[in-house]
Amino acid sequence: MAYTVRLLEAHGLERQGDDEGAVTALNAAIGEDSERFEAYLSLADIRLRRGDTNEAILNYELALRYCGSSPTNVIPLTAQVRERVRIADKLRQLKSE
Repeated sequence: MAYTVRLLEAHGLERQGDDEGAVTALNAAIGEDSERFEAYLSLADIRLRRGDTNEAILNYELALRYCGSSPTNVIPLTAQVRERVRIADKLRQLKSE
């Protein structure tokens, strides 16, 4: 439950333009459950948007590792399959640049 609360808090902060606050909340979510992909994915998107490609790649790799591996993820398994494809494509693109 705490993971989900932190994740939702991060998304709200990000929508308000508070990337630093969102990063803090995402790291707190990861601290609550480090084997769920959603926080890593959001963290990667923020890092990429801020120009920190290496950190983005690291977080996309972690997101890919856990995406589809846990029945407790917020996103249904069928959607996670699509997310895995999107994350893998993003990683290929970033690593080829």
